[in-house]
Amino acid sequence: AVQETLKYIASNYIAHSFTIKLAAGYGSSYGILFGFASLFFPYICLVTASRSLEQMSILEKDPMKRAARAGALCMVVQTKFWKPNPGDK
Repeated sequence: AVQETLKYIASNYIAHSFTIKLAAGYGSSYGILFGFASLFFPYICLVTASRSLEQMSILEKDPMKRAARAGALCMVVQTKFWKPNPGDK
């Protein structure tokens, strides 16, 4: 029973370290690096958690302002290589 409990605690600890909320724009390699860093330094996530609490985007009424506060906006840019599909304007 003790061994199963230790396995559960260890697996929960590892799973939690890889469920870190990253800011928009960070790639998967940064997420993996941050996950491994949080295994050895569990309090490293306090910075990201405090930023999420500081934003308080859930309290914003306007959906666009809420998305902007949450860092969920992106810009779509047309390149010179883009060509419309047949039937597009």
